[in-house]
Amino acid sequence: MAMRKKYFPHYCLYDHRRLDSAGAVLLATTRFSTPIPHSSDLCCGKLCPGSKKHTVARKHKMMTKAEYIFLLLLLLWCGAILLTPVAAQYGGIAGASAEVSYRVFGHVCHQWDSHSFHIAGRKLPVCIRCSMIYLSFLVGSLIAVLSNAKKLFSKNAKYVLLAVLSPLLLDVILNMAGIHQSTTLSRIVSGAIAGTGFSLVLAPVCIDVVHSLLPSHKPFE
Repeated sequence: MAMRKKYFPHYCLYDHRRLDSAGAVLLATTRFSTPIPHSSDLCCGKLCPGSKKHTVARKHKMMTKAEYIFLLLLLLWCGAILLTPVAAQYGGIAGASAEVSYRVFGHVCHQWDSHSFHIAGRKLPVCIRCSMIYLSFLVGSLIAVLSNAKKLFSKNAKYVLLAVLSPLLLDVILNMAGIHQSTTLSRIVSGAIAGTGFSLVLAPVCIDVVHSLLPSHKPFE
């Protein structure tokens, strides 16, 4: 007498069907009493989260929609910084857009001419240190999205933020105290360190916020 095969179902994360240990799909509805044979590596045409192939695929996963949106917003922000002085040379819509850009960025930066990079003879809408913070934040966020570095730094967020802020704070405080004179190089270096560190800690948080704002899909029924 053949022994009856036992099934140990678990849930597939892709479509919320029940997938047994033998690789057969058990439909959530009760219309079918016989498990439907299915590949142990595929579930509804996609890799099952429990398979070895899925584990490999997760290491080389594509970016999610939330990550794309987050990086696009950063790219637009940095693009506005770089294109503002170019647009300021022209009249019409371009010139008006540049004027609006200078006003908007004026709320987050002092915009001192002597402390700013210049393109085509016109200053950027933010100073050198802010420019490096934003640009390095974009680069660091891209690194955080494409690698597992975000997991490492998110676990030690307080220490990372303290470490990357120290050069910036020292440069500013010592300059105000008259002990050290801030230079273009010190502003570039301190801004780049701060922006990169901020991105590795804050990028995952920002991506989660974007993801929470996206419309959620209804589970498979």
